Amino acid sequence: MLTRVVNKNHRKSPLILLITFLLINLLAIFGEVVPAQAYKAEAIPGSSKIDNMPVYAQQRTLSCEYAATRAALGRWGINISELDFINAIPQNPNPHFGYRGNINGVFGGTVDYGIYAEPIALYLNSRGINTKLLSGGVEELKSEISKGRPVVVWVPSGVGWGSPYLTSYEGINFKLMAYEHAVTAYGYDEDGIYIADPGFGTYDYYSWDRFIRAWGYLDNMGMSILPGSPAYTADETYGIAPQFYRQWLLEGGLDLYGYPISLSVENNGKIVQYFERARMEYDVSEPVTQTIALGLLGSEITATRTNELFFRPVAPLKSDSIWYLEETGHTLGGAFLSYWLSQGGLAVFGYPISEPFVEHGQVVQYFERTRLELVPGTSNQITLGLLGRELLIRKPATILTHLPIMD
Repeated sequence: MLTRVVNKNHRKSPLILLITFLLINLLAIFGEVVPAQAYKAEAIPGSSKIDNMPVYAQQRTLSCEYAATRAALGRWGINISELDFINAIPQNPNPHFGYRGNINGVFGGTVDYGIYAEPIALYLNSRGINTKLLSGGVEELKSEISKGRPVVVWVPSGVGWGSPYLTSYEGINFKLMAYEHAVTAYGYDEDGIYIADPGFGTYDYYSWDRFIRAWGYLDNMGMSILPGSPAYTADETYGIAPQFYRQWLLEGGLDLYGYPISLSVENNGKIVQYFERARMEYDVSEPVTQTIALGLLGSEITATRTNELFFRPVAPLKSDSIWYLEETGHTLGGAFLSYWLSQGGLAVFGYPISEPFVEHGQVVQYFERTRLELVPGTSNQITLGLLGRELLIRKPATILTHLPIMD
């Protein structure tokens, strides 16, 4: 509940109120989102191509995703048939959770459609095959190929033009695109990318400009396949767990969550993965359509600071531009309030647990799940603190058993 009613149990601190009022009014009315940093990969060769890459023509009208995955598996000498995928993976109107529509339907529509990366990855994982769902765009795609790993990518047919649109089922958003198609990327050079296309079982080559445009329609969805152990090298970014990929692609990406910095791990009935700015949590006892929970990183990282001046509850300010949240006894206003409202509010950030204050030379405010930061030298540009990274590094090794950390 958002309210301006005073909670009389909270102690009133005139000093905190005065400093809070001054800081909030120094922030501009509208907060601007600061773009996340670009993918930082190891040195990537200027060109790379996987030799003897197989290609399989799809056996059904709408089985391109399975055929493209078969080709990626075939590079490693693994044979899984289209029928194996069909029998193992359920149907679901949301292609992030299962196959949408009739696999023998008419190509080009969005009723009989296809499937996205997550259900395929989960099936392969159940068979002991490692997958990596990508978050780093073209640079990560190149990195995967240079390591000898083919990458299944989702594009319009012919790597052409597309018109994706947002829809929902049972309250969960997802994108659809007419003529959606999956192909296998297996090589690149300075000018373009090599593709194994299951549509007619052909090898093709496209310019980077054309490919980047086409791949972007479905948010650079990509899945590499990397059998063997260890699955990762020391100098690469982790993949996103299938349980969290839709959330990351469509509801925040780099800006709200950052890159993954750990593998996912199951503990006490929950699958957990750390990202630079968040921790995602998935309850294995709940349906796949569950709302992904975000860990209370802000509360956890400030657990020992509750008696510090700016973490103490305050009385509300008498200002139409500043909100008072009775649940935690803190205020929210200015650019921080604008950002909080525009980027997901309570579900994404939680309630404020501090007042705005200066920390390490910049104005910040802590929330249950995050820390908002005013970019130094600006009046209204907001970014999120790297609480996932900070908290993960602080955790004792006994808590992080079998949870690798990416430096």
